[in-house]
Amino acid sequence: MAVGRDLLGKNNHVIVVIGDGAMTAGQAYEAMNNDGFLDSNLIIILNDKNQVSLLTTTVDGPAPPVGALSKALKKLQSSRKFQQLHQTA
Repeated sequence: MAVGRDLLGKNNHVIVVIGDGAMTAGQAYEAMNNDGFLDSNLIIILNDKNQVSLLTTTVDGPAPPVGALSKALKKLQSSRKFQQLHQTA
């Protein structure tokens, strides 16, 4: 949508909402990489519930999320600036 908007010379906003379950298939990563390459102006909202849509339950209970994206989001969410923004919003 952002590419189409840019090709038409329009300036409307494009907002993308991605659930954490969508991250497992790879298409969401490809879309974000493509956006980064094209430098399109859009907002990406990641609806992260600390689980993917696949079962993450083990015999001992829920398994913690793993991976670089989870680690980066946890670091962002624990930052002072993010906490201030969250409180303001």
